[in-house]
Amino acid sequence: MEDVELSDDILGRILRGSPVLESLELRGCWGMKNIVIDSSTSVKDLLLIGGSFSNLEKTRAPHLLSLCVSGTWYPLKGREDISLDNVSSLAEAKLDFVIPTGWPVAKRMCRDLLKELLEKLRGVPTITIGGCCLQIMSHLEMEGVPSPLPKCQNLILEAPVSQLNLPEIAYMLRSSQCLEKLFIHLTNLPRSKLELDEESEDRVNFDEEELLCLRKGNLECLAEHLKRVEISGIGADRFGSNHLLALIKFLLGDALVLEKLVIEVKLATHFVPCKLLGAKKMCSDFEKRPKMPRLSSIGVLV
Repeated sequence: MEDVELSDDILGRILRGSPVLESLELRGCWGMKNIVIDSSTSVKDLLLIGGSFSNLEKTRAPHLLSLCVSGTWYPLKGREDISLDNVSSLAEAKLDFVIPTGWPVAKRMCRDLLKELLEKLRGVPTITIGGCCLQIMSHLEMEGVPSPLPKCQNLILEAPVSQLNLPEIAYMLRSSQCLEKLFIHLTNLPRSKLELDEESEDRVNFDEEELLCLRKGNLECLAEHLKRVEISGIGADRFGSNHLLALIKFLLGDALVLEKLVIEVKLATHFVPCKLLGAKKMCSDFEKRPKMPRLSSIGVLV
């Protein structure tokens, strides 16, 4: 359903009248205060895409397997969460929303909404994070928020490669201590930028050497759990390619149990610098390291 006003009664009647419904997508809808799907065991996928869902008082779906929160959100004053009540059966979740930067206190609204969602999704094994949410994640780390994804085993990041993204990815790895599989889907879409304060600007505006220093911190997943890494999608210009190379170096540094590494990035020929082509040799050298006995597959395609 798209761009329609719904009441709790109308939504309830739709659910009761659709006993074999498996997927419910609400795109830009408004009006209901509760989404309750506890009487139906067939609904496995819930997609909340844009709109004003933040006035929900309760979202209860104990049999749900997949949740997606994406699109442009317009929170109501004083309500920056979507009140997830019971989603204990979730196997995967995707967070890829944005609040317009022109909206009053948009930065705080984004942070509070994401923080609330992550708290309710702490036990979900597969998480997808979009570009704007990835940016907010680093803000939470700066504020000392405890690890938001302690049990995440499969992490999917969808964002353009840039200097800003590098520290954010590092922070995500630090937060995901049990991570076993990392998938990075690169995009060339301009991401929404939240207004940064002076301290935040200093934290994200640093070079490759400072990125590599972050690896010396508590990145337990690299040393003990991370077994598979895949980087794919659309690359960038020569500057973005250099950032991609820095990311590869960062990931290879201490990945002691890595079994498979796949890099499949589409770049225009005139944008492929020698450094990125040199990633093939770097991966080959990594494969020969004596402390990598379990590595079974490396593939590089640019």
